[in-house]
Amino acid sequence: MDAESTYPANPLPLEGRGLFLLGVLAVLACGAVGAASVRHTGSLAFPIDDGYIYSNYVLSASQGHPFTYNPGETSGGITGLAWYIVCTVCYLLLAPFHGLLAGIAPPPVQGYPLLAAQAGHLYLSAYLPGMLCLAATAIGVSRLAALLLPSSPEKSRAAGAFCLVIGAFSAGHLGLVWGAMSGLEVSLSSALSVWAVVLLAHEARTGKLRWSLLLAALLPWARPDLAVIGLSGALWLLLQSFAGSENLGKESRYRNFALYIGAVCLGFAAMSGLYYAGWGEPLPSSFYAKVGGLRLGTRFFSAAEETWLAGRISPFVVAVATLLAGLVQVAPLVQSRRAKDADKWSHREPGWTALLLFLVCITYTGALMLTLPWFGQEDRYLLPVESFAFVLLGGLAWLLVSRLSLGRPGISGVPVQAAGVLLGIALVLANYVWATRNYVVEVRNISDGHIAPARWLAANTPVGSVIASEPIGAVRLFSERRTVDLVGLTTPAT
Repeated sequence: MDAESTYPANPLPLEGRGLFLLGVLAVLACGAVGAASVRHTGSLAFPIDDGYIYSNYVLSASQGHPFTYNPGETSGGITGLAWYIVCTVCYLLLAPFHGLLAGIAPPPVQGYPLLAAQAGHLYLSAYLPGMLCLAATAIGVSRLAALLLPSSPEKSRAAGAFCLVIGAFSAGHLGLVWGAMSGLEVSLSSALSVWAVVLLAHEARTGKLRWSLLLAALLPWARPDLAVIGLSGALWLLLQSFAGSENLGKESRYRNFALYIGAVCLGFAAMSGLYYAGWGEPLPSSFYAKVGGLRLGTRFFSAAEETWLAGRISPFVVAVATLLAGLVQVAPLVQSRRAKDADKWSHREPGWTALLLFLVCITYTGALMLTLPWFGQEDRYLLPVESFAFVLLGGLAWLLVSRLSLGRPGISGVPVQAAGVLLGIALVLANYVWATRNYVVEVRNISDGHIAPARWLAANTPVGSVIASEPIGAVRLFSERRTVDLVGLTTPAT
């Protein structure tokens, strides 16, 4: 296959209607999960207790008490500052509808109208931005695929449709949909990570970094560990600086690297400053409760060993496939290393995009393995980079598909578009079926094991009682009692 007809200088054009439909698909997938929850649990309650931890902080912030879990006591149990701010703003915007939201509260609190309305208000304050972030992630994944997929002008229509199919996978991905409907920062982390990489890859082609600098600074605000993605982008720019480019001077290349790593460091410093002002430490309490020290030596692989021993083979299959996809798509970059003219440089840009995605996946996963012990939530922390795995795997699939009849010159993108529509329908149905078997079970577990006991405590303990517990989110919200977090996330003293 001739490289001159394979690697375009500009990203593939994507139809606005297709991107809009991706957003609709993301909302429908979340709606399917919500419908299953309402049907089988009678509520739109969170499936995980950590969502309630955020809700308690949001409720206090809306009352003028930031970084407050128990009255009069500041703490740092907010893993993502940006998500905390977004949910608080959404809570305030939904205030006129407060009294209408009691119907989506869990059954144990339906008999308490004020508490039920407050719970429904908090649920919607997390679900609405979660759905929007999932839609943004899906659109960003398609944009990123358009920067990666090689295609000749004759195949650009089919390739553009294929990019939308890749985006559809992320819009209906069970993990990402769960993140959007969990009350956690997962959806915002995914959206911000994807768009930070999209803008970096795009603006690096023009030689002028603008919006990518802002998103690089915001990455740690979504979650502190996402600064690793920003550092991966800085490393990628440094490698580009060493490789050189005829359409960008040496001084400009190194300036872009300095600006980008400066933006990451500045954003991290600002985040740490706000945490310090809020509760007296530069990082959220989850860092101190869960990280501890670096996992060096054989301990580096402990989480992987636990996953393997638990019989979970699929993460390893996906990891190997992603590594293979990355290596295959970076190969043209290495093969064209001696090309010097600006036109040949543009042909290497998809390879540079593949290298950026490859670096992000490797460094972020490695950083988690180096710092987080095995405590059962690795999937939640890895979700932001799964979108990059989709793009790399989709790029490899396109390389294979482009050698079949669908990829031959003169073939339109209609078959791919039809496949995308069928995929969208299948994903919505799959999310509903999955939710009836998994999501609603998680919601019921929280309701029966946390919310119902909390209401019992509210009815059978004095108002000034202190409750020690773990998990602590739903217990604090629905018991309306001061709590002591045995893990230390919301109670600094422990």
